[in-house]
Amino acid sequence: MATVYTAIAAFENTVRHFVVKVLLENVGENWWESCVSEKIRKLAESRKRED
Repeated sequence: MATVYTAIAAFENTVRHFVVKVLLENVGENWWESCVSEKIRKLAESRKRED
């Protein structure tokens, strides 16, 4: 099971880095503010504070 978790985590991180790279190239550094709704941004910030 640890192997499966490791593979999924690696895939997730790779996809996340790819998406951020594409957004930076196509939208710019403020992609978070211009492409993500306020509701999602607030949810993400509250989750960061909880961690």
